[in-house]
Amino acid sequence: MSTTSRTTRLSVAIAVAATLATAGCGVTTQRELCRQYADVTTKAQQLRQLDTTANSPEFVQKLFADFGTEVDQFQSTTEGSLDVAISGLRSALADARADVAAAANQADAQVQALLQEDVHNIRTQWALVQQAVEAQCGTK
Repeated sequence: MSTTSRTTRLSVAIAVAATLATAGCGVTTQRELCRQYADVTTKAQQLRQLDTTANSPEFVQKLFADFGTEVDQFQSTTEGSLDVAISGLRSALADARADVAAAANQADAQVQALLQEDVHNIRTQWALVQQAVEAQCGTK
């Protein structure tokens, strides 16, 4: 995926996340959203601490997949209010998984550079989701 399309997707996600921060929802739905958010945040912490140079591609791939599963569960509680922001996150995860899968065909330095960029993009997209949810859940 080109940097230009990633940048465009990021710009769109930022604009949408800013408007989503004020979106409201029912009390029960909001509780569930906030509970699921806490769960997915735990997985996101693992990504923040990820050192792609110190872990095998298989470990990194599993971490990306596990985070993707948590994002899917979280999205089911958002009632569509975060679909655009989560779509950007999912796209960044898909790019990362594709890069890990292709890693066997590339030199180690190339793989590390790709994975570091992927982790950065995932963190950036996750920050957009966080910004929108924290306004609803009253967390920081």
